[in-house]
Amino acid sequence: MINNRVYEYFKGKITMKKVLCELISILLSFTAYSAQCVNFSTNSAFPFIEWYEKYEAGSTYVIDISSVEDFSMDKYEGKSIDSFYVPEKALKAGKWYFKVFKEDKKKALITEGSFEISNEELIKFRLPQAKLNLLTKEHPRLKSLALASEVNKDEKIDELCKTIFPGKLIDLSTDIDKKEAYYVVKNYHSLLFPIALVMEKVALYGLKYENTQCKEFCKRNALFAAELRGKQSTYHITSALAYCYDVAWDIMNDEERAKVEKRLNELKDYLFESMFNWQHGITHNLFWRRTQHFFIAGAVLVSPGSLTEEQIKYILNMLTYKALPALGSQGTSPESLAYHSFGGKCIVSAAKEANELYKFDLFKHPWLQSAGIFPVYCAPPMGYAITFGDNWRPNHGMKGPLNLDFEKLLNKNILNPYVFWYCGIPEHDNIKAKAPFDIPQSIFYRDIGWCVFNTCLVDARENIGIAFKSGKYFTSHQHSDQNSLIVNAFGDALLVDGGYYNANNREYAHSSMAHNTLMINGKGQNKIKDIGNISEFYDSTEYGFCRGIMNSDSLYDGNLNYFERNLFFVKEGFIVICDFIKANNEKNNLEWLLHSQNRDGIEVKDQSFRINNSNSQLRGEILLPEKTIMTVESAYKIPVTDRYYNIPLPENFVANEQILKCQTKTSQKESLILAGMQIQKKSLANSEDIKFRLIKLPNAVAVEFNSYYVLFNKQSEHVKLDGIETNAESAGFKISENGELESVMLIKGNYFKFKNKDIFKSEQKINWKLSEKFTFNKINNPILLLDGKSGGYISGSLRKSKTSLSLSNLSGALNIDRNGLFSIQLAPESKAKDKVFVRIGQKGTILSKENNYTASIWLNSGGKLINILGNGDVTGVTINFISSEKFTASPYKVKNSVLNIEAINTLDKWSPEKAQISLVNNNLKKYRVVFSREGEEAAWELNIPSDGKYKLVFAGAKNAVFEIFVDGKSCGISKMENMEKEKTTMVCPELFLEKGKHTLMIKYLDGLFFIDNFLLDL
Repeated sequence: MINNRVYEYFKGKITMKKVLCELISILLSFTAYSAQCVNFSTNSAFPFIEWYEKYEAGSTYVIDISSVEDFSMDKYEGKSIDSFYVPEKALKAGKWYFKVFKEDKKKALITEGSFEISNEELIKFRLPQAKLNLLTKEHPRLKSLALASEVNKDEKIDELCKTIFPGKLIDLSTDIDKKEAYYVVKNYHSLLFPIALVMEKVALYGLKYENTQCKEFCKRNALFAAELRGKQSTYHITSALAYCYDVAWDIMNDEERAKVEKRLNELKDYLFESMFNWQHGITHNLFWRRTQHFFIAGAVLVSPGSLTEEQIKYILNMLTYKALPALGSQGTSPESLAYHSFGGKCIVSAAKEANELYKFDLFKHPWLQSAGIFPVYCAPPMGYAITFGDNWRPNHGMKGPLNLDFEKLLNKNILNPYVFWYCGIPEHDNIKAKAPFDIPQSIFYRDIGWCVFNTCLVDARENIGIAFKSGKYFTSHQHSDQNSLIVNAFGDALLVDGGYYNANNREYAHSSMAHNTLMINGKGQNKIKDIGNISEFYDSTEYGFCRGIMNSDSLYDGNLNYFERNLFFVKEGFIVICDFIKANNEKNNLEWLLHSQNRDGIEVKDQSFRINNSNSQLRGEILLPEKTIMTVESAYKIPVTDRYYNIPLPENFVANEQILKCQTKTSQKESLILAGMQIQKKSLANSEDIKFRLIKLPNAVAVEFNSYYVLFNKQSEHVKLDGIETNAESAGFKISENGELESVMLIKGNYFKFKNKDIFKSEQKINWKLSEKFTFNKINNPILLLDGKSGGYISGSLRKSKTSLSLSNLSGALNIDRNGLFSIQLAPESKAKDKVFVRIGQKGTILSKENNYTASIWLNSGGKLINILGNGDVTGVTINFISSEKFTASPYKVKNSVLNIEAINTLDKWSPEKAQISLVNNNLKKYRVVFSREGEEAAWELNIPSDGKYKLVFAGAKNAVFEIFVDGKSCGISKMENMEKEKTTMVCPELFLEKGKHTLMIKYLDGLFFIDNFLLDL
């Protein structure tokens, strides 16, 4: 709480007097050795009971645990010499009570309370106690981490050892102007981070290769870092200082060691205290960031009987039995997919350190065992990610495959063939990668309240992906987005999670207004108090269903007491949504929201709407209420800014986010909103508009479309509808043109009859499906030829069902012997019915009838994963080398500049297919264009003053391969290597250009590539 108040002081919201008054109040509220009542919940069968603040070294504690409050039965007793206790045997789900006594004559009560063990996803995971074998070990103690590091002998260590850091940095422990505080802290971080990286890299090199030159560097800079003050330096400098101290320990005198140890202890204790009482909770990514640095510092400081020893044991057990169980067992992050990567890397690093330094194997924990598969479900390759919460710029702008640094780091410790495949790794540790073709395509992430439906995990360009969220609050990166949904289809984003993750637009991005949910009387959800719950999830080959419920008298600032959303997904390409709403007042203004970021915006006509995109479109109808007012408006009322520095983004690099508001004024407390949506794939000839027909029934509603029926029967009464009878709360079924029942899904029903015949009957209400499963047939002798010869290995299977097109998937490894441009052509025996999607490594291309099932792709040498996916019988591909780069870029001195164009002044509007931008590091008011994914493009208009031969010169570019086009015609492929930043570089041969306007386009193929500006030189 105090951290929050200090933050508010820096923002100018409260006075320092207010901060001090609250601090004094808190201090006065503590009473020494008063028994404090502690209540908590956990999903670990081995709960973590702690009393660190009242712990005395050398004491023994007795712990009583019972399932009844008077401890008369189900009683367990344990002892501990530490500041915590974890039961030796697993406890069953339910409520438990505990008391902790100090084992002395008085048997003083130290703490007492209760805990609730959840029955859902109960984690029965326990490890042997940690072995702190470092307690008596001499320095260096971190060598095992150095040996496992990726620091290689080719590092330019001589140059790094010459690095001289500034003698004095800003002292954040002193008062600073609160208006400047945010920017001072950010700049301080950005200054310390590269310093810490150099220190740590040199220290790791010194440990790994026993380099004496590194010792002197580490000694000098350990003494430098020991002078730094202010807690803001903790993240960056703690590990660097610990590594340097470990390397240089034997060439320091006692006074120097004492100086470094004093500062390192201060940093270590600060990390421990902040983890012990972290304001954002133990699921927040920064909690885990502190953990990884704490373990490093603790390892070089620990000694027998020391406070550090107890702190290390405490943190190891807290992580295992409290923090990781709080994240659950499914490997997810409640913050977002982006923070799953950042926080996940911190967790993996902490687990690696715990294993290497303390022989405590956290990699066996269910969360770490499952973490690699989370992006596989949420961000299939070659398409938009499905994720809620704070992401990047904008929140819905990320594309799969994602989190590859984290995935590869995790792969070193947990062998999962599906994760290998996702990362583009053909084989690892004798395990071949496997495409996620034959596993369940949808998943319910119970821990965080996400449902994710997919029709094809292998390639987003063939996938319909739908996500739904309704869950509890964990930490600050979450949004007010309960009962919201996201829809991606065939590589496009259709219904998006709105907003940008930056300081200027945070208020909008975190509000309900930025999400595909509901507003009432101008009010949205309180993200902390207004929590939801997914009460039902069910999935089959043809259908998917989920239900989210918010139930509290004070929802939406006291305007609602109940909001239930039912989502029925017909996987042929339809969504039906049914909302049941109970307000606290009779007169209300309901706003049903949808968001799009496509270029053309949202079309509205009568009760229908349409969102048009490159490969797909979404068309929808509001069926109930029968009269709504539809409006479309721009999402951004204030400028969209850079994430950190509050500098406005150029307008052409801001997503065209629009909000569809379907408004209804009601005169009663209970309301029902019913909508149908159709997802159409543009490349299919039969993608015509399908009409939704509303069917009103006594106490129920249904929708009929394209031979499908979807029923919502909240009262669970007997319903008759076109030959069927059921009491299910919801149902989806299909009746063929000849009157046969093809498929059924029931949610909470006892029976289902068709034409007076019992199809299903049960004494209890259950979920049930009449569904055909996919069949998988092996593809015999698939073809993978490289320059006419066998280019590796490949295997495949054909997935079939009556209700969907047959889908072929081939996966294997390809061995490329040179860098260059290659052609890819579908094997002649193939009979594709639509586009064929090819992925090689992390690059993708499309083979279609329009291009004679042929395309080109730039590949670098080496072994690569290859995957081919297509409708119909696809038997393989042939790949042939075309050419290497036509022109190698070189440094160039400008002589007669005719045009100088800032790179951000492109002709393009924002799109993930286009290049993005970032601030230039040494000029925080200037943006540069950054290319990061193959196929990204950027285009500029050239106004040529006279006919002539011109040289094209870039400033700011680095290592890259790219193709240059003028007026749509290729001028060849260029390659640049080891170009220095800020130097001008000639990137292609002379271009003859006539006077007048021309369009220059750059298509990115490979490498690292950014442009600040470019010139045309005569």
